Amino acid sequence: MHIGINGWFCSMPYTGNGQYTTSLINELSRIAVEHTITVFVKSANSMTSLPELANVSYCSIDKKHRTNDIYDILEFEFILAKQASRLDLDLLHTPYLGSSQLHGHRFKHVVTVHDMIPRIFRKYRGSYLRRLYLWHAERAVKDANLIITDSAHSQADIVKHLGIDPAGVKIVPIAADEVFKKEIEEDRITEIRDKYALPDDYIFYIGGFDYRKN
Repeated sequence: MHIGINGWFCSMPYTGNGQYTTSLINELSRIAVEHTITVFVKSANSMTSLPELANVSYCSIDKKHRTNDIYDILEFEFILAKQASRLDLDLLHTPYLGSSQLHGHRFKHVVTVHDMIPRIFRKYRGSYLRRLYLWHAERAVKDANLIITDSAHSQADIVKHLGIDPAGVKIVPIAADEVFKKEIEEDRITEIRDKYALPDDYIFYIGGFDYRKN
């Protein structure tokens, strides 16, 4: 099988979508060694920080540089759709709410929708152009062969706001990276607990303080 991955966020590796996309590429390469994987990236510069994997190739989407992010991503997705058809993909995975230019193509389309934040919170809908893009992106999601989401809560939001059959929305929780599975010596744990005067029970949060982050 020839699998394509929309790598728009590969050039933004420290964002949540960037982390998800690069981890997806690494793990898919590891568990799907019998398949060919093509990752579509924004530019040749995006490829310099990506790993060299045996069954993964990178396809640079050469396009004009635009100052508006919405025009930029629309052009990227338009060219990606043509490239994907030319390469005769069997399946394309879009790891974010996007790929609005994929209507009418032969290959299967799987899209990951992490949440429905712009639908739920008006303040995240942005400009008219952003709202127009989101409308097109939601149409692409409705046409997808399969939707992946992170939680039962997000699944319920997708079903509610997009009117999609729950059977077409599969829950695949995000897994922790292997680096977080290493065992730490008890002495080191005690040292850190004492250093920061930590109680027995606490929540360790790393993230923004946006309105949507509760």
